[in-house]
Amino acid sequence: MPFHLTDDPLKMTAILYQITHAAGVTTSHLAGESLSGHRMVTLNAQSEVVLVGKEDLGTTVVVGMTLHAAAAGEAIKIASVGPVTDANWMWDTSKRSLFLRDNGQISQTPPTSGFLCVIGYCVSQTQIFITVQAPIRLYQPETLS
Repeated sequence: MPFHLTDDPLKMTAILYQITHAAGVTTSHLAGESLSGHRMVTLNAQSEVVLVGKEDLGTTVVVGMTLHAAAAGEAIKIASVGPVTDANWMWDTSKRSLFLRDNGQISQTPPTSGFLCVIGYCVSQTQIFITVQAPIRLYQPETLS
């Protein structure tokens, strides 16, 4: 008899969500360029990891955060969802949301132009939780001359 937790698809989805988000989801890819740790990335046409910035969100998708540095051609681990900790971080816990900025950087200050993309939230001063949301194009009124 096969093992199963429930026949209810909603309960199964909730259970899988909790398991996945407790442990996090990481994958390994080849770096398509030199990458620093804790940068948001996407995949290029060759399925290599490259930096993504808020300016790229009209044409690409954020796949996650690098967990360490790597040179072009080296393997690199990416966190797509889940907790990431760094003892050197000092996040302001009064500002929960984290936003994608230029060159794969993250910030607690939302951008004022281009796209706004929440990539997760801070759990503590040294831990964040990656959960990339769909980007939103920010309205830019035309300049009147």
